[in-house]
Amino acid sequence: TLSKQSSRSTQLKDGAYYNYKVIGNPKKFRIDIGFMWWWEEETIYLTTRLQIPKKGKENGEIIKYLKQELKEWEIEEWDDDLTIGNYMNVNEIVATKEEQLPEMIKFLNNNINILIELKKKNKEIFK
Repeated sequence: TLSKQSSRSTQLKDGAYYNYKVIGNPKKFRIDIGFMWWWEEETIYLTTRLQIPKKGKENGEIIKYLKQELKEWEIEEWDDDLTIGNYMNVNEIVATKEEQLPEMIKFLNNNINILIELKKKNKEIFK
């Protein structure tokens, strides 16, 4: 089950609008797919991100595995969490491509396929 629309709407004040799915019980990590615009003024990014709490031995192993498998993705370290994400600058696509929507769909499909392959390789992480 993905996040509800009301949950996505509350993120607008923080410069984001995305769906998320929490993996694991208790929470191991979260997958976000959507838009964000908090890095630079007036720059919108299409995002696929994994947000992983740093606490816990299991999460340490998950972080190590995902860093190894997602070398092309950007890593951000926070106090309590680590974020591994892949970002597309939407402003750039709109300015340079005639067909923006297919480019954005291709970007998201590629990211989702990468995560599907990771799940096939290591099912335990995605339970």
